[in-house]
Amino acid sequence: MIREYINELVLENEEKLKKLEQQLKELMLDLDCSQKWLDNLQSEADLDTNIFSPRVMDPDLKNKTENVKNDINKTDQEIEYVRSFIETHLAKKQEYERMLAELNEISENVSGDQNRGRSEQEKEETSTQGKTGQMTGFLADLYKRTDLCLSFLYDDRTKCKNELKAMRSAIRNMAESMNADQIS
Repeated sequence: MIREYINELVLENEEKLKKLEQQLKELMLDLDCSQKWLDNLQSEADLDTNIFSPRVMDPDLKNKTENVKNDINKTDQEIEYVRSFIETHLAKKQEYERMLAELNEISENVSGDQNRGRSEQEKEETSTQGKTGQMTGFLADLYKRTDLCLSFLYDDRTKCKNELKAMRSAIRNMAESMNADQIS
């Protein structure tokens, strides 16, 4: 979601940059044309080369020259203004690229953490399965001993008593083992 938003900002910024670059080209062409026009007007106003020319008598020539000079100044200012905008958008472009790189780094870290979390979870599941298998084996053994004890109960009470003590000891050891596993 964040990546999509930043990508949209990048696209908008690219479009603005293209428009500004196009505007800069147009302004540069205007400046070039205005400069040529000014050179032309100044050559017409040059009294040394046009002493006998009727164009020198044109009273609006000085006004035209001043207007063109003003246009050139305005165009220069607009060019600087557009260049500053281009610089601003280039800085934004770099910032967006930095943000995307940072986002990629965070994504890689998160996926790495998830993989580590998965491997830890798999280890826990394996450990749990091992404990479950161990417990199942213990209970199966306990059941067999109980059957054996019941058979000794009527025939040999001493063997039954010894078997019950061994079962009690095994149950206590298993309980202690389970408690130790739960604590760690």
